[in-house]
Formats: sequence, C-alpha cells, structure tokens
Amino acid sequence: MCVITGTIAAIGAGVAAAASASSALISAEGQAASNKAQAQQSQQQAQIASQASKNSIDQGYLNAQRDYQAGDQHLAAQRAFMAANGVDTSSGSALDVQQSTARDTGLSVGTDQYEAGVQSTSASNQAISYNNQARIARAGNASAWAGGALGATGALASGASSLAGNSSFSSKWNDLFSSGSGGSFNTAFSGAGTSASSFPN
Repeated sequence: MCVITGTIAAIGAGVAAAASASSALISAEGQAASNKAQAQQSQQQAQIASQASKNSIDQGYLNAQRDYQAGDQHLAAQRAFMAANGVDTSSGSALDVQQSTARDTGLSVGTDQYEAGVQSTSASNQAISYNNQARIARAGNASAWAGGALGATGALASGASSLAGNSSFSSKWNDLFSSGSGGSFNTAFSGAGTSASSFPN
C-alpha cells in the first residue's frame, strides 16, 4: 500500500510540476502581450507629440506673419492719416507714434515665436518620454519571457526532484509489480498452480 501511495504521489508531483511550468509560460506570454501593447501605445503617443512639436513651430510662424502684417498695415494707415493732415511723419510726436507701433508689432511677433518655441519644446520632451516608455516596454518583453522560462525550468526541476526523492519512479513501479505477484514475476507461470488437465471436461 505504501508503494502505491508513493507511486501516486510521484505521478502527482510530476503533473503539478508540468502545470506550474505551463502556468509560468502562460503568465510570461500575457506579460509580453501587455508590454507589446504598451510599447505600441507609447510609440503612437510619441508620434503624436512629435507632430505637435512641428505644428507648434508652423503655427508660431503663421501667427508671427499675421501680427507682422497687421502691424505693417496699422503703421501704413497712421502715416497716410498724418500725411493727409499735413503732419511731418519723420520727426516729433508723429515719429514717436510710428516707432511705438513698430515696437508693438515687433513685440507681438517675438511673443508668437517664443510661445511657439515653448510649445514645441514641451511637445518634443513628451515625444522623448513616450519613446523611452516604448523602449522600456519592449525591453520588458525579453524580461517577461526570461522570467517565464526560469519559472518553468524551476517548476520542472522541482518536479524532477520530487520524483527522485527517496527512490526513482521506476523502482517504485517495480516494487508495486513485485508485491502483486508474491515477489516473483515468474511464479504464476512456474507450474505451481493447478494444471489445465485437472479441470473437468
């Protein structure tokens, strides 16, 4: 009975080891899939941020052009008004007014360019961050599979150790077989039993 119990226990240990190994690999596959999805998402976000960085520069340029043209038109209107009223536009308060308009225009254009640069830099930094996240997620795939392989190997090694505990599985089987035939495989065929001729016809 002890031999049967030991054999069943050994088989159970092997099955449990295989199940643990399979579980480790399935877990690794799930983690790898999650990492892959995260890498793809981060890569897409990096592309969006990179495009936003370029768009900020383009928008800043358009805003600067718009403000420059508006300022130039305002300055031309001032000069036309002054000239129509006989005011000398090259000196005095008339010149001061024109210079103030030019400074305001320059300030608006400079602000447009500065804000575009800030927005572009921020978006560019986001793109770098997302790219780094994507690289980390992709690197996690290798770690996930390595961890799964180690876990599976450990589980199988543990199962093998259980089978080899006190005696090998084959010796347990031999013990079980021998105990069922009275200690000798050939006993049932050695003529010790009743011969066929002794049975009634």
